[in-house]
Amino acid sequence: MKGAKIPLKEPKLELPGFYYGPKKKPKDLRFENNQITLTVPFSLLEGKWSKRVKEKMRLKNYESQYQYYKLIKTKFNEDVIMELTGLPKDEVEKCMDFCALSDAFLGLANEYEIAVAVKKCLIDFNETITWDSIKDDK
Repeated sequence: MKGAKIPLKEPKLELPGFYYGPKKKPKDLRFENNQITLTVPFSLLEGKWSKRVKEKMRLKNYESQYQYYKLIKTKFNEDVIMELTGLPKDEVEKCMDFCALSDAFLGLANEYEIAVAVKKCLIDFNETITWDSIKDDK
């Protein structure tokens, strides 16, 4: 026993949250129960040329556009403009037509950015109204 060497194992570094058990072989999708299955290629072809799949994609696109425009309408409507500017209801429509903010801006902007843009438009709107009233008086 005096001359016997004991093999030392190097300690493994194991991090929490990782699996260190036996590894499984990936399943071959082409063979199932020793039979060839062709479902994957046909489903790809169906997705490319099927009318039903195209209609689903189109519907999904329309629904996302509808949600986007619904979001824009909640951020920029007559009630919001009346609250921010204090204009009467009959002038709010004129102000909204004058301050036509882009849909891209309204979709990405937060309430503060919209308020700042509306206030800047309101200043320009008031200047054009006063300028128009001066021109009408002459």
